[in-house]
Amino acid sequence: MFSPPLYSVLKFPLNYIITHDYNFKLTNEELIHFTVLQGDNMMFRQIRMISMNDDKFQKFVVFVDATGGYNKPKALERLVKHGFKINGETYLFSERSASMVRQSMLSFVERHIAPELDRRISMGLDFSETPTVLSKYYAYRGLNLSSAFCLPEWEPKICIVDDYENTIKDQMVEYLYDKTTEFIDKAGNKRSWTQKDVAVKKADITINCFDGAGICHPEIMRQIERKINTDEHINSCIIRAPYIKGCMHEIDYESFYAERGVTKIKDIWGQEYDVTPGSEPLMILTVSLYKGYKYFKKDGTYKDWERYWEWFRKTKSCFAIAKWNYSAERENLTTKCNYQILQNIDLEFDNFKHFADMSVDFYEKVTSDDIFYTDCFLGLMADDVNPLNHYIAALARNQEMIHEPCVKEYVHSLLDKTRDGFKCGKLWMNATFKFWVPDLVALMEWAGGLPVVGALKAGEIYTFDRRGVALGDRICERNPHISRSEHLLVSAVDNELTQKYFHGLVNCCFTSIYDINAPRLNGSDFDGDLVLVIDEPSMIPGVHTDIPITLDLEDKKTALAETDTLDNKFACTLRGLKSQIGEISNLSTVYQNKVPKTEKTKQEYLKYVSLLSVANGKEIDRAKTGCGYKIPRNIQKYGTGPKSTPYFMKYAGPYYARLHNLSKAHSNMNLLCMSLERWERGVRWHKEPAGSFDWHIMYDSEIGYDQDVFNEIEAIFLDFNKYRKNQLELEKKAKNWKLYRKELEGIMTKEEAKTYETNWQAIYNVYRNKCKLVCPDVRELANILVVLCYEKYPNKFKKFLWHMAGAGVVENIKPVPVQLPVHDSNGKYEYLGQRYSLAEPRIYEARVK
Repeated sequence: MFSPPLYSVLKFPLNYIITHDYNFKLTNEELIHFTVLQGDNMMFRQIRMISMNDDKFQKFVVFVDATGGYNKPKALERLVKHGFKINGETYLFSERSASMVRQSMLSFVERHIAPELDRRISMGLDFSETPTVLSKYYAYRGLNLSSAFCLPEWEPKICIVDDYENTIKDQMVEYLYDKTTEFIDKAGNKRSWTQKDVAVKKADITINCFDGAGICHPEIMRQIERKINTDEHINSCIIRAPYIKGCMHEIDYESFYAERGVTKIKDIWGQEYDVTPGSEPLMILTVSLYKGYKYFKKDGTYKDWERYWEWFRKTKSCFAIAKWNYSAERENLTTKCNYQILQNIDLEFDNFKHFADMSVDFYEKVTSDDIFYTDCFLGLMADDVNPLNHYIAALARNQEMIHEPCVKEYVHSLLDKTRDGFKCGKLWMNATFKFWVPDLVALMEWAGGLPVVGALKAGEIYTFDRRGVALGDRICERNPHISRSEHLLVSAVDNELTQKYFHGLVNCCFTSIYDINAPRLNGSDFDGDLVLVIDEPSMIPGVHTDIPITLDLEDKKTALAETDTLDNKFACTLRGLKSQIGEISNLSTVYQNKVPKTEKTKQEYLKYVSLLSVANGKEIDRAKTGCGYKIPRNIQKYGTGPKSTPYFMKYAGPYYARLHNLSKAHSNMNLLCMSLERWERGVRWHKEPAGSFDWHIMYDSEIGYDQDVFNEIEAIFLDFNKYRKNQLELEKKAKNWKLYRKELEGIMTKEEAKTYETNWQAIYNVYRNKCKLVCPDVRELANILVVLCYEKYPNKFKKFLWHMAGAGVVENIKPVPVQLPVHDSNGKYEYLGQRYSLAEPRIYEARVK
């Protein structure tokens, strides 16, 4: 699966804008330090049309990292209401995608294009006087910033059908309610306090069976493949359009309806559509995908839909594809699990520790004498020679490059990261991430006016991969995972209907309309959510199937309706910056890795985790609903402080690695971590060279170099090393602000020092341009830098060679016969559940331009 085209955009930290009084000037070279890459999207496309500028540097958009902005409301209010200036150009507050809201990211657009961009994104909608739920409205507008392939001048025929709901009777659920307690304060006054608590009851749960899902004629998918110019076969994809969001799956609805005598279906307005064989291909979407249904509603007739299309064309809008399925050949059969899923699998440690067996075996093979496993680890395949970077590309031409210092350091860094991942639960499992899909037979029945029965019974799923249809018990998981009731134990089945209508849909997991599977997996739906389907029989005994299902019974609750004014926009934005997702996840991990001494305490902790599970689902949807739950004080109090964070979390990231006094309570995750630390002491890299690396294999004597050019490049090389030394010293001082305060004053503020980090990619771009001006031939440049780095200055920064002329290095390596892994179901090698043999690949070319 390839990615949408990338554009360079500017991104500034909020503190930088504040300290420069919202108005600053930067040279082009200085701007490079703030440049990042962003995938194309519908908003970028609109900006290109409005500005009539197709440059890869998207100068009309600026991103602002507003992390911590919730604690600076006055500064944020000024920014949202008035924007800021760069080099004399004013940038005004604009849209935010869902991921941007979670990451506290804001976007701003250049003032001159802002009004027209707003007109196009709003499509004539105006809530400046009519109240609406602004968080939802802004979330739908923000879909324009989702990274996606745009499909201009493509208008598929769409039939919008109503949602279908089913009530699942007598479900034992764990839910939240407001509990009020009374207490006497220090002054002796009687007071009351209300906070969320957990209760259990039997309830009838109504679900939206096809929430976010749609179907389409196979020809629609072929049209999409042609539009984005891919050879991949797409059977499921996440679609985007103004006020449209969901996941669509191809299916042969023509045959389905022909067998049942259905010739026409009706949309939600009563309009009929021909579905007989040979009729015009349709997209059949439920109302849950069409977010504009209420916004464009005036008289409740088909004219409302025509009005949408009128604005669609008037604003030159388009459809876009954000993601699609993997093919059967490329779908992973093994996937790394995570600590959130593992930490509430209820097993004795002697059984639990075996979850690491596959990972340990994997690692020991990768570090063995046999380079086959290292090639697999690096993704170097004979049947798909498409290396991730120049280090791996060099290995494709000569495997002796495994001993080159930079290549070796790169591989070692990957191995270090892999080992640390094991210790915090990133363990290989027989598992695959798949699109979460409702029973599409039931959807076709509903859309066709037939009795809704479906192809799957309660407790059943359908999925398959290149090995065949899955049968038997499976566990379904969704990230983020909090509560133990989110382990979904299901039975994978096959039948006549699934064989006929689902078997072509790769990388999908179908679930029944008779279960509350989607809501119980942290409020998931079918608009593109992924589920992890696990085939690990040893895990099943640790899954509790006899406990209440933790659910949010107020999942439809939203914020109050407001008018779209600057004041309300700022208030909505400010609320969105106070995300508790990380805090909730951490608290859950704390309580799930405490080892209570009594059953009463254990049940109390389980109750806390259930509450956190519902709160987390609320927090994830806060950008759309505007609602969240405050975490009770007692849960926060006993889940923070010294010795709260479990020991294994020290390997989860730099923040946790800096913590002290971690809890070494004998939870399964802590014990597994300590066990893997002991194992780690005995592992070693077996591919050390017998002698020193011969760097001459990277030098092409036929290319050679010009001595005058060599001298100029040498000066640039030495200048970089001097700059790098100074910059590393500056980073060191920034981390020790108190010690170096006097030196740093005038360079950066204390707030900036906390997050100061050199944008090395931007620096490399500057020096790469300098080198290119002096030596346009990247192969000659590679020769020069090889001599500088390995002969003349062997103790200086060798990676400069790879950053400046990696493609040239690869081309200069004379290809030698190489045997690389190739997928082969009968091969003698096995790696992560797949069989391989060895074959000689085509010679990899670095595509030097």
